This record gives sequence, C-alpha cells and structure tokens, in this order.
Amino acid sequence: LEIAKILEKRRAPKPARDLLDFILKREELSPDLAWELAFEKERIQVERIRENFIQSTRQIIGLARAKKSDGRKASLLLGKAWSKANRSKKAARVYTNLIKEWRHSIEARTARFRLAFIHYEQKRYRLALKGFAELARHKGEVKQLKRFPNRAPSGEITNKAEWYYAWCLYLKSPKQAAPFLEI
Repeated sequence: LEIAKILEKRRAPKPARDLLDFILKREELSPDLAWELAFEKERIQVERIRENFIQSTRQIIGLARAKKSDGRKASLLLGKAWSKANRSKKAARVYTNLIKEWRHSIEARTARFRLAFIHYEQKRYRLALKGFAELARHKGEVKQLKRFPNRAPSGEITNKAEWYYAWCLYLKSPKQAAPFLEI
C-alpha cells in the first residue's frame, strides 16, 4: 500500500493501481486489508486515472456495504464515480442516502456539499443555495443561513460552501449577493 501511494504521488497512478490489483489477486489477505487495498485501487481509478467510471462503480458498490466509516468512505467514492460518469441522479441518490443514514458524520457533510454542487452544475440554484446554506456560516441576514447557525464548523468545506453560496446567489440575483461578495 505504501509503495502504491508513493507511485501515485510521483504521478504514476496506473502502476499504483496495477500493483494493488496484483496484490489483491495473488496474496491471501485479511478482510480488512483486502478492503483497504480494494478501496485504494478504486480511489486511484476514480480520482487519478479518471476513466472507466461505470466499471469502478460496480466494484465500489460492494465496498460500500461495509459497516461504519469504511462504508461511508466508499459511498462518497461511489457518488463521485457516478457523478463523473454523468449519472448525477444516481450520485444524488447515493449522497441523499448517506446524509439520511449518517446525519452528523463528516462524510455526511461532504455528501451535503457534493449534492449541492450537483444542483449547482445543473443550474438548479434554489436547491444549490439551500444545500450550501446548510454548510455555510455567514453574518448576513439571509433566512436560510439563520436556520442553520451552528451546523458547520470552520474548515475547507465551509469555506467552499460559503463561496458557492455567494456565487449561486449572484447567479440567481446579483443584488441579493452584494453583501456576501464584498470584502
């Protein structure tokens, strides 16, 4: 696994994936290690190699059946794979199920962001605004943001959500967005 990560960092994702695939086929591994290697193989395929997304979804569905955080991690990857395969309805369904089942987990926060981003990409700004508002913390006077005052702590997702919130608001109504876009 460490060698595969080094290969990936050195911009050699295909050899990293092939190495993990070789180990999975040749070695007798514990179930936990086999899951981790299979997950990393599919993560590299989806995030680095960026091809054959439908084929990856078949593998990731099995990984997502794992309980607790492993299954949640795999569900996030499954949603990403569906989204990259231009199957946004399936991706949205995966994210929605993850949010319902693991409401207050870190993975659910990421799923909320990605679901809102899917709405943004489809130019459904009202739904995108609602999703980003759940993750953002502004000092503005927007009702949606007041409903979720302490939902998201500061962090990368919160910062991105605030930016996309302001941008969606601008796309929908530039006058409403002015307080959020001022420095």
